[in-house]
Amino acid sequence: MLTALLEYVNTREIAAAVVVACVGSTGKTTLRPAGGADVQIFEGAHEIVSLSGTIGVGGTPDGSIHGGVDGEMHHLHMAISDSTCSVVGGHVMPGCIVRTTAEIVLLEIDGLAFTRPHDPTTGYAELSITERIATSKLQAGMPVLVIGAALLLGLVIGQGTR
Repeated sequence: MLTALLEYVNTREIAAAVVVACVGSTGKTTLRPAGGADVQIFEGAHEIVSLSGTIGVGGTPDGSIHGGVDGEMHHLHMAISDSTCSVVGGHVMPGCIVRTTAEIVLLEIDGLAFTRPHDPTTGYAELSITERIATSKLQAGMPVLVIGAALLLGLVIGQGTR
């Protein structure tokens, strides 16, 4: 799921976007818990009950599309529930696989760019928001709703997608 989402923003050169909504399910979910270095993997059917965060191409000042020191160009958190409605959540990591579908709505903020330079204080690639020349990329057939200087984009990630 994360791979498909990152490819989506990279292909469209989306420099700054936020997740507005997401519904769907995972067959495998890979999350990093708060303050934890170890990734936790949840196998089996889970409903996505929340996905939120920021995403954008450009990454670090060196121009890497992968972003920060650990390849981050996003900061996404997800909560999932199992068949007993127990909920867990954390930082989205590579390895999440869509079970049936993931309907994700992104809001592109035209005129801004999200980058993630390394912050020596926190040790992480932290969000930095800068202005840039608006470059609206409306294309025929693209699912888009224009709201002021923002574009509302929708994507559906199919079963088995990473």
